[in-house]
Amino acid sequence: MVHSYRSWLDAVGTPIAVQQKLMRHASITTTMKIYGDVVTNEMAQAHSRVVQLALSNNREGFKRVSSAASS
Repeated sequence: MVHSYRSWLDAVGTPIAVQQKLMRHASITTTMKIYGDVVTNEMAQAHSRVVQLALSNNREGFKRVSSAASS
């Protein structure tokens, strides 16, 4: 349950220092070392969105270059 809580805090954009205090860790190192890898699902989703954005922008750029070249 603690991993889920940390993941939810991350998902809503909670700063790491606030997460540390909410989880009652004496050191921010504990928050990062033990629970730092729980955001992998959110990271995968973010990566997918960036790739989709890059590919759609790349297609738009290709269309603009292609239409300019044929003019």
